[in-house]
Amino acid sequence: MKLKFVLSAVLLASLVLPTSFISYIAYTQKVATNEQNQATVRRLTLNRSKERVESYLNTILEYVRADSNIPQFANFLTAYGTEQETQIAEINTILRNVIVKDTLNVTSVALINTAGKNIQDIRIGQQSRDESSFAYFKRQSMSPAPVMHYSGANNKDPESIYFSSPIRSSDGKVVGYLRLMLETSAIQQLVNSIAKHLTYSQWLTISANETPIADSRQRQKRLEERDNVYKSHAKIKPFEWQIALMQTAQEHNHDLANYRQFLLLQIAILLIVSVFVSLVVARLMSRPVERVKKLAIEIAHQDLDKRIRGGKIDEFNELAAAINSMADNLVEGYRNLEREHHELEQIQQQVTELNEQLEKRVLERTQQLSAQNQALESAMQQIVQSEKLASLGSLVSGVSHELNTPIGVALTAGSFALEVHNKIANELKQKSLSVDSLSKHLQQLEEAIGLVTNNCHKASELVINFKQISGDHTSNKRRVFNLAQTLEVVVNTLNTKLLPSNTVSFHGLENVEIDSFPGAFEQVFINLINNSLVHGFDGSVQGKINISMQQSDANFIVINYTDDGKGIDIAHRDKIFDPFFTTRLGEGSSGLGLYIVFNLVTGVLGGEIKLCQSQGKSGVSFDIKLPTVAPIAKIE
Repeated sequence: MKLKFVLSAVLLASLVLPTSFISYIAYTQKVATNEQNQATVRRLTLNRSKERVESYLNTILEYVRADSNIPQFANFLTAYGTEQETQIAEINTILRNVIVKDTLNVTSVALINTAGKNIQDIRIGQQSRDESSFAYFKRQSMSPAPVMHYSGANNKDPESIYFSSPIRSSDGKVVGYLRLMLETSAIQQLVNSIAKHLTYSQWLTISANETPIADSRQRQKRLEERDNVYKSHAKIKPFEWQIALMQTAQEHNHDLANYRQFLLLQIAILLIVSVFVSLVVARLMSRPVERVKKLAIEIAHQDLDKRIRGGKIDEFNELAAAINSMADNLVEGYRNLEREHHELEQIQQQVTELNEQLEKRVLERTQQLSAQNQALESAMQQIVQSEKLASLGSLVSGVSHELNTPIGVALTAGSFALEVHNKIANELKQKSLSVDSLSKHLQQLEEAIGLVTNNCHKASELVINFKQISGDHTSNKRRVFNLAQTLEVVVNTLNTKLLPSNTVSFHGLENVEIDSFPGAFEQVFINLINNSLVHGFDGSVQGKINISMQQSDANFIVINYTDDGKGIDIAHRDKIFDPFFTTRLGEGSSGLGLYIVFNLVTGVLGGEIKLCQSQGKSGVSFDIKLPTVAPIAKIE
């Protein structure tokens, strides 16, 4: 965009915008003043019109109230039969005098008894008509004062304006009502007479409960429903009617239209003058700027020897001096940049050499850390294997201790049997063996042989169980095995560590078989039971362990292991499967028990294990999820 056009636009805006803003403020004030003046005029006109309507209605109501006090009306309503008939002529004369007060619009003047029946009507001639259901009568019967009521076209009674007043006897008792009925045209004529004093674009409307009664708009033939109007309204008291004064927007805004045309003409003249002035000033200011632009383009093309000459405008001379100084600085900057570029290349070469040395050192250090990590993993595997062998060694010592009892009993029983045998032989040799003695010795031999046999069976079962566990641990072979039988072998092997009051029970495992690694399975529960004995029961006399089937399907089983020991502190729950973590450091615990359990369950057996519960002394609960067919795993 050309500079001269920008300058022209800025100058034009600086001239036009303030003036336009001032004109807008003046127009806004004019609008507000016009609104206030028009509203005041409408309010005054409306008040005068309302006073005339109220005066008209109050006058009729006062006439009805005064006429209801005529004593002949009360006498007529209290008379009966022939006495009432003799008064009809006089009553009709009086009713005609009532009509004379407003002969143009009165539809009916009647005497109504307290039951609502029309006794005498001077106009419509409908004597004996029942008006008890008419709205005016219902209101009048509940009011001791005169009543005016407008009956709309949608009501059961005819559309009319009713004026009524109670007729009282000499003792003050209400004996009937004087009712005057006017056509709504009376109100329409009144509104038309008032509207003659209004402007041609104003009209009056009167309504009752939003039902139109009169509207003077009929006399303004050129007014249409779509015209925008301004409205002022007021209540006609005490009749609950509403009177409204309407005014068209054209008349309301007549003065504003003239003022708006004057402002538009003023702004148009100012705009023409401003355009001319801004173009002239912009041309004068853009010439030196063009020279500055031309030099800037040459400097951009690295023609740094060019300089700007001064002119007549001081500000542009200062700008030219600043640009010339900038060109000098650019020349010096280019020289410094070349020198710094050369230094940067040298630094970059040094950084490249340092990076190569650093990469070499990082590679060497990585290789060292990798070798140390492998050595550490190998050492940990050896420790884990040692822990497994230590567990097996503990089983060996336990089995050896268990074997002492049955073997010792069998040996004692065998020695006793030999002794009995020798007694029988001696008695036979001495020919002193009697039947009773022989029977006694045979009974002793039978008991001794029974002890030898039973204890040899016990020793044989211990050896068989140990051979199975040690074979599973050392061979690491995969096979199909029964969970209950395998766990029973484990418990029998650990009997030496269990106190007499400690119990281990199984539930739901009797008919469950899986295709897996029994050595790893046995090692898991050996470690869990040892953990309960050492950490959970901590030498306590009481202690129960329960191993139960939690759920099973074709692919997985979930075994729940619980004890009622001390439980695990909240602070230790996230660390129980970590290697070398133990709460009895220095007391013979290695911290590898649950670590080995976790590795065997998640690795060899291909399952999952999680701690489900440990709340203080409520014990622990582990859920062990195992596949019914273990995956092919590398046995360590």
